[in-house]
Amino acid sequence: MGCVMGVVQIRKGKARPFWFRHPWVFSGAVDRVRGNPNDGDVVDVLDADQSFIGRGLYNARSQIRVRVLTHDPDEVIDDAFFLARLDRAVALRRETLALDEHGTDGYRVVHGEGDGLSGVIVDRFRDHFVIQFSALGVKQREGLFLDYLRERFDPAAIYENANFPYREAEGIHGEGGLRHGDAVADVRFAENGVDYATDLETGQKTGFYFDQRDNRRAVGALSRGARVLDAFCYSGSFALNAVRGGAAHVVGVDSSKKAIALAQRHAEMNAAASIEFVQADVNDYLQQVCDEQRSFDVVLLDPPKYAVAKKDQQNAMHRYRELNAAGMRAVEPGGILVTSSCSHHVSPTDFEALLNEAAKQAGRFVQVLQCRGQAPDHPVSSACPEGRYLKCLVLRVS
Repeated sequence: MGCVMGVVQIRKGKARPFWFRHPWVFSGAVDRVRGNPNDGDVVDVLDADQSFIGRGLYNARSQIRVRVLTHDPDEVIDDAFFLARLDRAVALRRETLALDEHGTDGYRVVHGEGDGLSGVIVDRFRDHFVIQFSALGVKQREGLFLDYLRERFDPAAIYENANFPYREAEGIHGEGGLRHGDAVADVRFAENGVDYATDLETGQKTGFYFDQRDNRRAVGALSRGARVLDAFCYSGSFALNAVRGGAAHVVGVDSSKKAIALAQRHAEMNAAASIEFVQADVNDYLQQVCDEQRSFDVVLLDPPKYAVAKKDQQNAMHRYRELNAAGMRAVEPGGILVTSSCSHHVSPTDFEALLNEAAKQAGRFVQVLQCRGQAPDHPVSSACPEGRYLKCLVLRVS
């Protein structure tokens, strides 16, 4: 499957992003296709003057017509190519980041474009793995990825997560499910020395939000002796790191009964009985805190993705602004607000601007102490800044 089966020529005036190595060739940039390639085939990408730009996987059904994987005209995209990319991804986690040496055996092994493997996500949960394909070309090579995980890690199970919104548009059919082994419920793993359990079939995303790992550790460092509110607590991971950091009292709030049950279980696993969990709408709870003139030394806001698509952007910014204004009111003067957004369609600049508007609305003076993002096992390709989706700001609120 490594032979070049066609040529995709870019329209005149549209090649600049690809000369700077952006990996996605959208349909609107394509002038013509030569060679009649099938979906998933390897094709060369040329500019209007027939100069070689890159080589990647073709899909006529997708808005992303080519996912460029190399810009070296001498590099063949075959099994050896993908295996080398996988080795490079594993080396980042094991050697450079040394995650296994720091009380962490749950992390992202492959992060799509950030690892030069567009359309592939792999998460590790100790000896269980979850794989997700969001591009047809890599899904067609599924066996290669599964064999690699089996040979490299000897996993107890590999589960394919099919929860990807554009899967049908990519031409990927069929359900997710077990691809190796036989147990994906009650899977145990550790992060930052904190123990967790998840169900790989029913958990959110691919089972856990690994992208906040370093931000959770940062919260622990800010929590010594503090009264902490973990809003949208889900699994209780921020709350548990606050306890680990020496918090005096922690409240975790989530509207989901299932999430509260999961958080309580994690608290029991980590002997963190001091956490108080409350099932409530976060906005209602923050209003109640304000009405009762209560406050917290540290407030954590980690809401779900408010902007799923570009059309949601303005509404999402309004919701983030209102939420953060309420969160600021709940912070004891001189205290800390740690606030996040995982909405790709709300840029870091937009997020910081709406936080300033929220500060004005709340009548508080806010200082930005840290601008953080996703953990480094979710790397961002310098050529694909769209991969930088998580914003996490640490603010001092007076």
